[in-house]
Amino acid sequence: DDLDLAFFYQICDVFLLNSTNDGINFEGFGLVILEANQFGKPAVGSRDCGIEDAIEEGVNGYLTEQRNPADIRAKVDKILSSRHITEESIHSFYTKFDWDKTVKKFIEEYRKKCIIKTC
Repeated sequence: DDLDLAFFYQICDVFLLNSTNDGINFEGFGLVILEANQFGKPAVGSRDCGIEDAIEEGVNGYLTEQRNPADIRAKVDKILSSRHITEESIHSFYTKFDWDKTVKKFIEEYRKKCIIKTC
């Protein structure tokens, strides 16, 4: 449940989502990264999929090459040893994805394309 999930986010130091593309199957956006960010946790996730939209290098985490355990380990070590990714930088990143802001952006884009004329 949500309490169990919150517990695990709170006790971790780094959140990992290292998905691997498999033909037409791939990780979408990586919403769980933003969930971990809400708890101030930096993330390490895979390149070449939707996770790239959920991680800004050095701000809320790092991206790694798929199927490359050495790269994953290097990025985790970088987070744990440097501690230069701060809760403030993580917070400033994930708040960009607030639902109100996201909906407003969608409406703006649709209006630009003349799909929605009024709200």
